[in-house]
This record gives sequence, C-alpha cells and structure tokens, in this order.
Amino acid sequence: MGAPANLVLVDARGLRLHKDKWAAETVARDAFWGPSATIAWLEGSFASSTDDAFWGEDHCDGGVLVHVPRRVMRVFGGSDPMIDVPLRRVYLALLRETWPGWDVGWAEDGVLDLAREAGHADLASLVWQPPIEPASKLAPLPLARLVPNAVASVRWADGRLGVYATLAHPEAVLALPASDLLARLVALEAASPPVRAVHFVSARSFRGPPRGELRADGTLVVASGGGVWPGGSLHLDVGAKTISAWWGRSGNLAVLGRIARRCSPDWTFVSWGSRFEEHTAATGGRLSWDAPPERQLLDDACELLGAGITDPERRTMLARARAAFLARRAS
Repeated sequence: MGAPANLVLVDARGLRLHKDKWAAETVARDAFWGPSATIAWLEGSFASSTDDAFWGEDHCDGGVLVHVPRRVMRVFGGSDPMIDVPLRRVYLALLRETWPGWDVGWAEDGVLDLAREAGHADLASLVWQPPIEPASKLAPLPLARLVPNAVASVRWADGRLGVYATLAHPEAVLALPASDLLARLVALEAASPPVRAVHFVSARSFRGPPRGELRADGTLVVASGGGVWPGGSLHLDVGAKTISAWWGRSGNLAVLGRIARRCSPDWTFVSWGSRFEEHTAATGGRLSWDAPPERQLLDDACELLGAGITDPERRTMLARARAAFLARRAS
C-alpha cells in the first residue's frame, strides 16, 4: 500500500530517481517552495537511495520532476489537488509564483508525463494495460440513491442529445464496444427515470454523504459527498465516431483511453484532460459543474499548503504567492 511516488531530478549529473513509498500524499506541498528548496529536498532523498527504473502506472500515486537545464517542473499527487480540479488550478497559479521563470504544470498523465519530460526512452514499460471487464448491463440509478458512478452524453446521428447516468463504472462502460454501448444506453434510457441534464454541486461546499435529486424538469443534481470533486464524464458523438472524456485524477484518463481504443478500435478517443468545461460546451450546458468561488478555493489551497508550516521564510513565501494571485486577478 503506502503512497508511492517517483522523485526525479535532471541536472548536470544526468537523471536521478528515487522511488519513495510514502511521498505521494505530500509531494504537491513538498515541491511548492521553489526550485532551490525542492532540489535540496530531492538531493536529500537521493542520499538514502537512487533507483534505475520508474514505478509504472500501476504502482505510482504521485511524483515530481525537476529538469534544471530546461527549467521544467511537473508534479502530481496529494489527496486534494490530485482529484479536485478547481482547487488544483488555484494551486498551480500559486505554484507559478514560487517558481518564477520556470515552466511548471500538473502531470495529468501521471508517471508517463514525468518520464516523458525526463527523456525516458522506454515509456511502454511504464504503461499499465488494465483487464477488460465490460459491464454485463448498465444498471439504472435506484430512486433511493440517485448517485451515478458514470455519466455519459451521446450526440446521436440525428442530432439528438441524450444524457445518461448509471451505477456501472467508467472502465466497464468503455470496455463495451461502441455499438454495444449505444444499444445499452438506449435500454438504460427506457429502464431509468428520465434524465435530461446532470448538474454537480460544488464539491468543497458539501461534505455530507453522497446524494442525488431528480428534479421535475429532469435535471439530476448530484453532490458527490465528502468534499470530493466529481471524477469525470464521457461523451460519444455517433456521427463523428468519437469518444471524448475529461478526468480529474492523474493517469486515469490515459488508462480509460487505452480501454476505449482496444474495445472500439474504429472510433477515435479524444482526451479533454481535466477540462470539464469541454463537456459542458459539447452538451450545450446539459452537463454542468458548480465550482466553488475562487476566493474560497484560494483560502483552501493556502490552508493545505500552510498546514504545519512553522518556518517563517516559507510562511512569507506563501503569503506573497497569495498576494500576487489576488493582484493578478484584480488587474
């Protein structure tokens, strides 16, 4: 178990790697404090051990890459920014303030992004090929618990847009060949309460158990529960023969894309990264997400980054990053 992370530094000494069994939970905060502090932290990890091979997708929950010659930094991990896309965007804006002059970003493809930026030659060795386990059926939502595990929309050949919510998980949905999936969505529509639209309630403002409400106009309002941002969603365009998806958790979208390409090889998989707004646009607003106010996200990000930090220099750095964030928004 643990929280395994790949910690990678590329500098004049070449590529150095340390596989840490516990760093994934804190790596986003550990790498926040600018290049000098992060490189010193990485050097300290190399003092305990260095490794020759990356942990692959099936064993890696986080990591950081610092490429000194190119001034590139990539990071992923931490239970909150790892899955909460709006919070992650604010975190990255603060990160750019503490890494001035660097190309910093989130590794949305997880370890594959780290290895790619490091110039690792054998990306194929890091890829996880998940087992293909198609859903036996797309289970409709019970009226007692209107909380879906997967949400999909379909632009049918005649231009009609359908919105579907099921208890089946996304991996099992995409493991169905597209023709079978479309047929089962039609069957799901006949067996389920009519869903015209899906709206996800602001995740960080709702921390009760998951719940859903189907309103009279056919809008399914979902609060994921526990402050968890929704994981992602799918969109099929029958005329274009495309399967599009966005996903929050790093690495998941690459795995889902692999499943879709293997099971529907005559369709094109389109990655929206973590841009949930793409799905809103593709459905004309019938799938929507209620992100918290940016000021609340800023407060939450600063609280996460500052938790347990007593060093005056770091507290000052965080305060300056916050002030710079607010000044940019005000300009």
